[in-house]
Amino acid sequence: MQRSSNQTITMDNFRRSNNYNKDIHGQWRANAGEKVVYTEDFPAAILCATEFSDNSTGKGRATRIEIEFDITNPDAGIFRHTDNGRGIERHSDLTRFLKFGSTESSDTFHHYAWGRFRAMTAFMPDYETAEWNADFKFQSNVNSLSRVCQPWSTLENMQNSIVDVPITEANRHIGFEMVMKFNVSIFGEERAAIYVATPQLLFDKMKERLTTKYGESVFRDTEFVLTVKKGAFVMSESSRTHNSSRAAGGRRTGPLAQSLGCTRAPCPPDCWQGPAGTGTRPPRRHSWFRPTSGAAPRTPRGKTRGAPPVPRTR
Repeated sequence: MQRSSNQTITMDNFRRSNNYNKDIHGQWRANAGEKVVYTEDFPAAILCATEFSDNSTGKGRATRIEIEFDITNPDAGIFRHTDNGRGIERHSDLTRFLKFGSTESSDTFHHYAWGRFRAMTAFMPDYETAEWNADFKFQSNVNSLSRVCQPWSTLENMQNSIVDVPITEANRHIGFEMVMKFNVSIFGEERAAIYVATPQLLFDKMKERLTTKYGESVFRDTEFVLTVKKGAFVMSESSRTHNSSRAAGGRRTGPLAQSLGCTRAPCPPDCWQGPAGTGTRPPRRHSWFRPTSGAAPRTPRGKTRGAPPVPRTR
């Protein structure tokens, strides 16, 4: 994050910054206030978080996506979405990325960008206090990553605010990474208290969102690694591993077995492989692979990528 967590930013000072834009402020507020469908099943932030995954598995052609929630500080949680994809290859793609999107915009670039910005405003409803940064590969610039950070502004200002981030061993794999600071209250008062008390439930809910949205073909092409942290508690799981790795309060610990299917028969109770595994454990709703006859819930933009067709009835 570019801004220090201890730095106090007043609204007056923020509005005097070069990148502050009144129109973007209004669109940000409108997006944040727009109701998202299926929030009775998933908090809006979790429902919309997969917008980043859509971009990664689509144009980004990523083979690995890492999603991490760190709620050690409930007032300043960190959401991180990282992929190893192609990043941004063309100037037209950069233009599309840097233009703020909303459902009220007639501009094609704005319309296509709306889903990603809906996710940003779901995590950070307030434009003035939003803290985030996005790192991405750009064209043939192999010696550095490009970075933009808050506040979002006009296309010209965003282009002028791009900075280079030196390549290191820690970030060499990054195609695109989005980091956002959020308050757990975005999940709703009741859910926030539950997730803070039992972070495993946040893990389960995000996993459920991924497994009800994407079909088996997506998980075969792209590895998803989901992690939830709260202090010493760390729970992490890969869609291509036998079981999850849990520590400091988690129910299971141990290395992750790199296997698409269970090699033990019968499958033990901790197996998550479901119908794609080679053991005998029956399919589960929360398994990474779901039956091909299932259907995913709709996103704010309509039917989700990877969802199999809903059977027609006469």
